[in-house]
Amino acid sequence: MSLIYAFFDAPTIEYIKKRRCHVFACFAKGCKQKLHCFLDTKDSSSTSNMRKHVHKCWGEETVKLADSAKGAAEVQDKLIGGIL
Repeated sequence: MSLIYAFFDAPTIEYIKKRRCHVFACFAKGCKQKLHCFLDTKDSSSTSNMRKHVHKCWGEETVKLADSAKGAAEVQDKLIGGIL
């Protein structure tokens, strides 16, 4: 499982034009960005758009630290908790 999920709230499920998708909301203060991951595509498990958003919103250094973390709990406790 990708540690990039640690930067987002738990996903909600929505239907857009009868297509099921997971909606992830960014944890960053003041960020209202929501990312839609449609489940009926062959790249439905891709996290590349999430990574791009985290780079913009949180910064490259934070992403590097998150990549070296041992788990999502460590990312949220040490990195995100200290920033929020």
